[in-house]
Amino acid sequence: MVDVFVSYARLDYARVAPLVAALEAEGWSVWWDPEISPGEEFDGLIAEALENARAVVVVWTPNSVGSRWVRGEARDAADRGVLVPVRFDQAKLPIDFRALHTIDLDDWGGDTAGESFQRIRRVLAAKLGSSQDSGDAEWVARTTRSRAAPAGSPLKRRAGMVLGAVLALGIGAMLIKTYVPEPEAVSAGTSGMGDDAPAAEATVSSEPSIAVMPFVDLSPEGNNAYFSDGLSEALMDSLARIPGLTVASRTASFAFREAGPSVPEVASALQVANLLEGSVRKSGDQLKISARLLDGRSGRPLWSETFDASMQDIFSVQETISVKIADALKLQLMGSETLVPIPTRDEAAYEDYLRGQDQLRREGTAANFDQAISYFEKALARDPQMGVALAGICTARWEKYSLSRERALADEAIEACIRAYANEGGESSVKLMVALGSLYRGIGDEEYALSLFRQALELSPNDAEVNSGLAITLRDMGELEEAARLQRRAIELDPAYWRYYSDLGAILVDQGELESAADQFRRAIRLNPDSPAPYNSLGGVYWLQGEFLRAGDAFRESIRRDPEEMFAYSNAGTMYFYTAEFVQAEEMFLQAGRLSPSDDRFQGYVAEAIVMQPSRDPADAAQYYEKALELAQERLEVSTGDDAARARIAGYLARLGRDAEARDLLESLGQQEDLSLEAVREIGMASLFLGEQARAVEHLAVARAAGLPAWLLTADKRLEPLAELPEFQALIADNTTGP
Repeated sequence: MVDVFVSYARLDYARVAPLVAALEAEGWSVWWDPEISPGEEFDGLIAEALENARAVVVVWTPNSVGSRWVRGEARDAADRGVLVPVRFDQAKLPIDFRALHTIDLDDWGGDTAGESFQRIRRVLAAKLGSSQDSGDAEWVARTTRSRAAPAGSPLKRRAGMVLGAVLALGIGAMLIKTYVPEPEAVSAGTSGMGDDAPAAEATVSSEPSIAVMPFVDLSPEGNNAYFSDGLSEALMDSLARIPGLTVASRTASFAFREAGPSVPEVASALQVANLLEGSVRKSGDQLKISARLLDGRSGRPLWSETFDASMQDIFSVQETISVKIADALKLQLMGSETLVPIPTRDEAAYEDYLRGQDQLRREGTAANFDQAISYFEKALARDPQMGVALAGICTARWEKYSLSRERALADEAIEACIRAYANEGGESSVKLMVALGSLYRGIGDEEYALSLFRQALELSPNDAEVNSGLAITLRDMGELEEAARLQRRAIELDPAYWRYYSDLGAILVDQGELESAADQFRRAIRLNPDSPAPYNSLGGVYWLQGEFLRAGDAFRESIRRDPEEMFAYSNAGTMYFYTAEFVQAEEMFLQAGRLSPSDDRFQGYVAEAIVMQPSRDPADAAQYYEKALELAQERLEVSTGDDAARARIAGYLARLGRDAEARDLLESLGQQEDLSLEAVREIGMASLFLGEQARAVEHLAVARAAGLPAWLLTADKRLEPLAELPEFQALIADNTTGP
């Protein structure tokens, strides 16, 4: 067993070597893989050494904070309580490690008698249990307690490249932006089921299964739909805990909110054997809850009951309903396990939480997210330990960050998720795992997001949201076949949710199946014709197919449905850019930038459009490149592993004439093992801006091999300096995609 494992970025070898020598001089055995070569046994050797180390020194530098491998090793060490973090160059730590106490080594200079190294020595002595001075034992305990997230982060060093989608086009990277944080809207209405249901039989599932229909709000004021909907969702969650019972998703069940279809028709459409319907009459603190279980084949009642209760009794009523349904369906419960976890003992806090959830289900706008956060914060003010309210804040702030790219929102989202996990006592709920998984995927830690979604899938294999979340994560990692399978499974589980079809379309685009992708986006439009997102995505497919008129129509439909849809403006600008209409492209990119001022890409696109206009002074673009550079650097503080952002920074530096800095960054990126397609293409463009034509063609060739259409290379006027090169001519010879 080795004493100390040193985790570092390969580019920092020269800086780490003196630290290793100093540790070895103290008599400790140190593993730091200086001579190991990547190969078949590479992963196993590293994992074995890490697992057997008694302490792990993580060396944070500007190079290592962007390494998923270093972050993974750091998280594993924190989970085991053996982490000793040190830092050079005041490196901005990954967000989920900023709570840990870190030793700064900027003033060390190799002096083993200096205070900074002596601090490391004392901490290691305490962790390793040696006879050396352990005066920093309290610091050791704090680093152990401050672990950032659940255990289970994979430590997989993948060779090769994670090659993404053909949609990662640099100057239109959001061409097929399918994710819009827009949960389905909620409208008032009645279920229209019950006594009037005809007795005609229908084809329904023969397996134990149920759909919880939206409970009807019968309150005198008619303004408590948030509460009746929340009760319906809570019952879905509790019934899902019954072994052997499949529960239809909220989206599928709530699609039948309006009166019309009969019980057998609804059961047949949802492929369930039973329906649960009910109503809620709420007056102040008093509740009258009616629930009725119906046979899906005939519509006849199997069980019904009315409960007169107060808000204080709401969770016991939910438990009673769930248990009686299990009895009616002759399903065996597991011992004395409760089906309804109690999120809070404060009734008012629970109501505020339900109001926040109601806001999250509405249109995905910044205003609705703000309102949701306000309700969740009210709940936390009454009950600071309410984990579900913290998870709600995490989700709302992260989705708002996805719209705006405002750094503070990402910090606040991660803090809320970590607090929610801590309040759960380490026992993460499926919903919290999904929230954490989505967040870690968003900050570029796909490996850890993958582990969270896989854990969630083990706990809830029939959860459509879990299957879809895992599929999206695998798509980001280039595992397209499994991603498509899981996304189709999500559609099977929740066939009424438009977004799952849109996400499948994005995976099919990655696989080059453009016509099949277009079919999925059209299905999404049929299910939710008011959403701008699937129109935007469909326009992206038409554009990739070279059908510019149809693409323009689709982008206009997207903007008509939401005049603040920044990606539709960006995609329209991309279309103009590749048809050499640079003035119109600039106008579209400016509008996108006004709608999302914290996104570096829009600022960079404006600058590129200006540079391509012969009548404009290239200096006019400088202010946009400067702003893009600033925003991209902020992006890396949130998503330290975003290789595409780092590559864009190299391009901005090159355009600003800061060639030496650009080359240093490109050299650093060249050492990275798992670049995305977007990053590869951006490296090619940055190389071109530096006048390094051979390197530009080399990286564009990699992107072309990964699926970048040849016609996009020929249509990009910025690449004209390469036109006479034989290597570039060979690259575009197979122009089988596009017009």
